[in-house]
Amino acid sequence: MIYGYRSRSFKSSLTACGLIGMITDRDITLRTIGFGIDPRYILVGDCMSQNIYAGHKDDSIGSCMKQMARYQIRRLPILNDENHVVGIISVGDLAWLASAHPGMGTRRAVADLVCAVSAPGPASSH
Repeated sequence: MIYGYRSRSFKSSLTACGLIGMITDRDITLRTIGFGIDPRYILVGDCMSQNIYAGHKDDSIGSCMKQMARYQIRRLPILNDENHVVGIISVGDLAWLASAHPGMGTRRAVADLVCAVSAPGPASSH
């Protein structure tokens, strides 16, 4: 089953055991178009990222930001106690949070996160 979230560029693959993969517009671009493959003829499983990092609904925003920076990911699925996806936090969500709460150090924290996520390193897209 494919579960779509509010962003059209994000899809996750779910099983009874929980999240097994994610596919983004970047995955499609790098793993199909980048190799001259027509994405209309490739399966999600052939293109999705399978090493998935996730947060828990009870984690702090700071904890999620640390995980996103550490693994250089722009979107972090959020799971509940049953390992079901209940949401996603994106760098854009955090930028909105920083603009809504000026003076709390969140702008600097988001700027540091964007730098960490954008630094050259292992390819990870979600």
